[in-house]
Amino acid sequence: MDNRSVKVLLVGRSERTFAHVSRYLEESGCACMFVSSYADGLKLLAETSFDLVLCSGQPGIRTLVSSLVGSAASVFCAHAVEDGCWWLPVVRHGEECLGSSALRPSEFRLLLEETLRTTKPSENPRAADASS
Repeated sequence: MDNRSVKVLLVGRSERTFAHVSRYLEESGCACMFVSSYADGLKLLAETSFDLVLCSGQPGIRTLVSSLVGSAASVFCAHAVEDGCWWLPVVRHGEECLGSSALRPSEFRLLLEETLRTTKPSENPRAADASS
């Protein structure tokens, strides 16, 4: 992963869940990684810092949230509804915000653009050491 880009962790059962958003993120210069479970996400978070975490609505998000509160990361969770999804803010820049209003995809896109604009990519010394 590029140390200068916004690092995004995608957590869900399938990468297809994030097809549209991951394409947008990569086109915006973000470095995206996918894991299929919160347990794998926790392992990766122990090794690498992420600026943004996007999750699908599967059980177990609480453990991931507790590991990111107090960091600079933001976490959003997608919940499928009929023929689309709602995005729930979970952590914003290290502050837990469970219970915030859900966002429609168009609202989430605007918030995502703002989040990418205002996020300073985290430095990850472990990743820099690994590339040396």
